Amino acid sequence: MTWATMKFYVLAACLLLAFGLGLGLGWKLYHPTTPPLVPAAPEVILPNHGGTEIERKEQDPTAKPTTGIPSGATVEHTGSVTITPAPPSTPTPASPAVTPTVTCPPCPPLTINWSLVRLKGGNERMIFKGPDGTDITGVDVPVHPAGPPPPLPKWTAFASYYIRERTYGITALKTTGPFILGLGIKQSRAEFGAGKVSIDGAISLGIHL
Repeated sequence: MTWATMKFYVLAACLLLAFGLGLGLGWKLYHPTTPPLVPAAPEVILPNHGGTEIERKEQDPTAKPTTGIPSGATVEHTGSVTITPAPPSTPTPASPAVTPTVTCPPCPPLTINWSLVRLKGGNERMIFKGPDGTDITGVDVPVHPAGPPPPLPKWTAFASYYIRERTYGITALKTTGPFILGLGIKQSRAEFGAGKVSIDGAISLGIHL
């Protein structure tokens, strides 16, 4: 084994060791953890806004929605809301001679099932389903922006084989924000296929466009 070849393997081993340590540190700092279960919460009446914060059950990954779900969508929340219409008021007659208007019987409660789903592209959609024969129409106004895109990998490493030179190389790339820092080492021959082998290296800087 020549000294140049030995230097190549030493540098390759050092680079792989640094890469492994970087991966280990990155995993320790940024490895995904299991998100905590969403706890149950009671119903809350909002007097200042005239709304109701509906009861939230304990998180149940096995819950099955009762609404239709688009193909490929992921169900994030599902439940139902029950509406009890207020009885109509009886108009006051203009004079004793006027017969009061007869009021209709109270309307029965109406339960509407709903699901919050996330589509393949990341967008969220609300789906509602009423009892048989009930027409559902409504408007969904997004207020909070969509979630951030999936994070880019912190490190990327690959090995190369140069056909004409019959040499090898190793390159490691680190992503930091919009920038990409590259570090690579390779064997190099003075003449393709037959010359003396030496070691060459490269440092590169790129940016995501």
